Amino acid sequence: MRTQKEDFEEMEMPWCSDENYYLIINDDPGFITIQNEKALLAQLAQSVCYDDSGWHLCKSDWNSVDPYTTVEENIKDLKKIMEWLNHDAWCGNREPSPFFICDEAAYNHIRRITNND
Repeated sequence: MRTQKEDFEEMEMPWCSDENYYLIINDDPGFITIQNEKALLAQLAQSVCYDDSGWHLCKSDWNSVDPYTTVEENIKDLKKIMEWLNHDAWCGNREPSPFFICDEAAYNHIRRITNND
């Protein structure tokens, strides 16, 4: 029989007070990760981009060698990227998580966390 303590894993990580961190919960296959804002932006930049036509997913033609195009250098605002990913045309907003990234198989809940969380 498992005890309640065995159901939890403790993770130690250095906390830089000048950085924003995000808890990312992937419903399928059930991974939970923590990333700082810079790493999260780098990950998002692989799948979204902004150009003269506005925000869009960077998936290129499936016959192409590279499934993603490069992201524009001027995309640095995480909040704008998240808001675009949440707009109704893709998936609509889900609660209680304020942000999520839609993909073909599932979605990731993303929540900003503080040192007190």
